[in-house]
Amino acid sequence: MTNAANKTMNKTPKTPITCLFLDIGGVLLSDGWNHQARKLAAETFGLDLTDMEDRHHQTFDTYEIGKLTLDEYLHRIVFFKKRPFTPAAFEKFMMAQSKPFPEMIELMCRLKARHGLKIAVVNNEGRELNLHRIKKFKINSFADFFISSCFVHLPSGAGRCAGSGPACGLYRGPAHVCASGRDPGHPRHQAYGLPDHPRAARGIRAEPLTLE
Repeated sequence: MTNAANKTMNKTPKTPITCLFLDIGGVLLSDGWNHQARKLAAETFGLDLTDMEDRHHQTFDTYEIGKLTLDEYLHRIVFFKKRPFTPAAFEKFMMAQSKPFPEMIELMCRLKARHGLKIAVVNNEGRELNLHRIKKFKINSFADFFISSCFVHLPSGAGRCAGSGPACGLYRGPAHVCASGRDPGHPRHQAYGLPDHPRAARGIRAEPLTLE
């Protein structure tokens, strides 16, 4: 890099980061109910995975936006016929697939305390799964607000979802970072004006994110 380029960069004013927008799945916790979890469920309970996946993809979007309860979702993908196990047993298995990323949670708590940040958690999980994960892993102990598809009744891919309610409106603009389980530069984040930090979801446990 030339000296002129260095001088130009040094003159560029820095905008302080005031808010972090975080995914739950892939950032703070493992994915809640992804293909691997459903595959394991099919193996554990003796289900036809292909049929289960077809039913899931026809139904999950409706569950995601809060238009179905978990019982209704499970009835459509598993309990549309008699099974040798109960819905409660299957739901318990489903909830047990969530695992925390303790280093990431600890890092977010440190960054919040050190820099006085606000933390927004954006996700596309169904209501029961979302609430279970938030309470089980105490995400509400450090997150300031949640933007969940099941409560705003819009899928996370909808443009309105990213700007719905006052939570997003307070922190739109350059002074935020989006840490997502998706690939950096995902079109969804570009469309919303939420820049991914390239280390936010990958390698951050080994090399902490620098906000200075």
